[in-house]
Amino acid sequence: MSLQNELNRLFSMVSQGKSKKALAQAKAAIRRYGQHPALFHVSALAQCAAGKQREAIPNFQKALKLDPDFHDAAKAYATALIKLGQAKQAASVLRRASAALPDDPAIAKLTALTKFSERQLDAASEAATHFLQLQPDDVQGYLLRADILEAGNHLKEAAEDVMHAIAKVPNDPELWIRLSMLNAERGEHDAALQTAEQAVSIAPDYPRAIMQQANLLLGAGFRSEAIQGYRRALTLNPGEPETIDQLAKLQTSEENAGLESSVANLFKSAKGRNRAILGFALTAIAEQKGDNAAAQSYLSTANREMAKLTPYSRKSEQTVNDKIMGRYADVKPPEQSESHKGPCPIFILGLPRSGTTLIETILGNHPDISPLGERDSCDLLYPVVDGNLVFDKTAADEFVRRDQAELSEEAKGSRFYTDKMPENHRMIGFLKTAYPDCRIIHVKRDPRDTALSMWRARFADGALAYTYDFSDMAHRFNLYAEMMQMWQRLYPNEIHVVHYEDVVSDPVSVSKRLADLCDVTWLDAMAHPETSANTVRTLTAYQLRQPVHSRSVGKWPGKEDLLKPFLDGLDPKLWPELAAV
Repeated sequence: MSLQNELNRLFSMVSQGKSKKALAQAKAAIRRYGQHPALFHVSALAQCAAGKQREAIPNFQKALKLDPDFHDAAKAYATALIKLGQAKQAASVLRRASAALPDDPAIAKLTALTKFSERQLDAASEAATHFLQLQPDDVQGYLLRADILEAGNHLKEAAEDVMHAIAKVPNDPELWIRLSMLNAERGEHDAALQTAEQAVSIAPDYPRAIMQQANLLLGAGFRSEAIQGYRRALTLNPGEPETIDQLAKLQTSEENAGLESSVANLFKSAKGRNRAILGFALTAIAEQKGDNAAAQSYLSTANREMAKLTPYSRKSEQTVNDKIMGRYADVKPPEQSESHKGPCPIFILGLPRSGTTLIETILGNHPDISPLGERDSCDLLYPVVDGNLVFDKTAADEFVRRDQAELSEEAKGSRFYTDKMPENHRMIGFLKTAYPDCRIIHVKRDPRDTALSMWRARFADGALAYTYDFSDMAHRFNLYAEMMQMWQRLYPNEIHVVHYEDVVSDPVSVSKRLADLCDVTWLDAMAHPETSANTVRTLTAYQLRQPVHSRSVGKWPGKEDLLKPFLDGLDPKLWPELAAV
């Protein structure tokens, strides 16, 4: 058999999934025909097909050493490196092939992936656009560019790319789910629900579509409809942890009684993320029954598992704080941007679980204010911080242009809109430079109650990693307090403090003060956030449909032992209100 026939046979075996046999016969062929680059290449492909990308690297390297212009090997090698998270090395491997084949679609796509992995978003978007010019019907290409655009906070353009994909594959429910999520991020809540409903109509028995619809219904205040959706999703996909967790938090104790034993059995064998989610669900069920010991045991396990999955980096968080504080020090930056023509932002700051969503809901009950939840404006500012870039009038105006471009159509027609992203507390200097007329509301809550509330919560995967360990919480609370002390010093009359305890004890007085701050006429509805028709996109959605109450105030007494690592880690100079404790 000729070498070419042998290679054809080996490549065919790999394509048929016979990777183990192909690898063994490729090794035999090397002994028979000598060191030919294509034989090492097909060996590497067989290893990659078996999921052994790391073992394939020496074979790719041998193939390219024998023939540096073996561009197919370079492309396959780069693909393996990307899967291994080695984007920088992949870019290096592609350099020669890219120069030789500038209009090769596969190289353009791989370049987009490497640049995306390295967070070079503009270069990644440019490469993805080049790929789509070469392959205009490639659905995955549109979705890749949508991922890149979303990471750069270009949500409108990302949604447009998903719609391009839908135009080519209109009956794929995953595409409609993706569009629904982007619409929700943009604050286009009606569109988000409509696209979720479209996903369900295409695939009535698809649990992910039903879950997306239920999540949006819950955020919009349709609790019973959401529960029905979660129950149906669980029937179709029994044992799914996310669905179980949602139901456990929403159902009555009687309804959860039929769920408890099956969840407890799943919890025993579950690992990692699933074990954590089921632990949070069992915590809610145990608390309903008044079994505090079981609740605490489940909660400790759930937080321990989440801490392993999402480790908190004290060093990197300290570095971000130091960069920003070093930049501003004791010098208030000039307000270099002229008043913009769009709606005025209201930035609601505070630690997660401090009451920021409640404040936003109070404000959002005024027709002149659009509540937009947690926007990603700060993502546009982190490159400025990381690169120590100048943030002058030109940069500030460009930030405003990009930031306002992502507003929902409803928000663009409002006088004000709210942004309650927690990370914005780090960016006050930049935000005041860009938006001199913005309002800043700092919501404060007893840190002990805040820490307990965080401890009981499960946030989106990868977010707020410090909330699963009390000593990490103390570290992050200190960074937050240090940063807010600086901003309060630099902007003493422009940061308006609201105490959560005051809000729940006297919502009328607080809502009137907020109305005055925003220069809008106070309405009685502002004192009744539970009447809001606006969508809430946080894990407190189901709680905000209840009348304002003070049951969450003063929950920490009796839990001092649990809170000890947290209290020991707090800097008393930053938390003087706890000095007497």
